[in-house]
Amino acid sequence: MLIKVAHSPDPDDAFMFYALKMKKFPTPNYEFEDILGDIETLNREAMKESYEVTAISIHVHIFLTNMLS
Repeated sequence: MLIKVAHSPDPDDAFMFYALKMKKFPTPNYEFEDILGDIETLNREAMKESYEVTAISIHVHIFLTNMLS
């Protein structure tokens, strides 16, 4: 199964994705594709549910949390 992980090129996001990309721990039956984007683009894509996993700003996190509850 392919899981698209959208994140910014910032060091903290890149660090998060590094272990997945470099296969530092076993993930049988899963492949990961990284999608790079600026946080504004990632926020918009999160609202459209474009990716399985995405980094978002705290503002959008609050909005999505309220929307889903």
